[in-house]
Amino acid sequence: MFPYIFVNNTWYLHCCNIVRAVLMYHGVSNMQPFFLRNKARWQQEAKAKEELLLQAISIKKEREQIEESAKSKEDMIKLKAERNLLKYRDDIHKLEKEIAQLRLKTDSSKIAALRMGIDGSYAGRFADLKNVAAMGGPRNSFIRELVSDYSVTSGGVKRERECVMCLSEEMSVVFLPCAHQVVCTTCNELHEKQGMQDCPSCRSPIQRRIAVRYTHT
Repeated sequence: MFPYIFVNNTWYLHCCNIVRAVLMYHGVSNMQPFFLRNKARWQQEAKAKEELLLQAISIKKEREQIEESAKSKEDMIKLKAERNLLKYRDDIHKLEKEIAQLRLKTDSSKIAALRMGIDGSYAGRFADLKNVAAMGGPRNSFIRELVSDYSVTSGGVKRERECVMCLSEEMSVVFLPCAHQVVCTTCNELHEKQGMQDCPSCRSPIQRRIAVRYTHT
């Protein structure tokens, strides 16, 4: 904007040439007094303009440095946030995988218990034991006593009515058309969820599952 302000003499000479031309145009030949009166003022104005320009340049550089520093900090914060997000996602994925494995392990254990009931359930063995005890005779008195002792669990559920899958809840679901009742409501849901469509007792196809309730006295 001011190409001559950095060199005071150049700017001064430039001004002198302009003034000389103006004075000559108006017929003024002796310019010495005029230059002497205005030289100091022109030099002072040129110096002030130069200082203002230097100050503006300094302010601009400082602002650029501040903006650059702020952008650098912002980039670092974004990078740290992205890394933390990836870490949290990995942790969540690991936890979800562990939970799925635990659920699969639990379901597998229940299914194994159910299949064990299919091959030779406690209910079937207990029924056989009852049949032997019902035959009577002194030789079977011990068996009758054993059946009586195992008839009721601590929770009030008869052993012969225990679910063959969890061995804790009472059988409460009837499979149709075979009418067998070997699992509780919870295990029936798991049995159906796993896609098992055959009766655990006779292996006939299950067409309906009916939940039943008993009134205990």
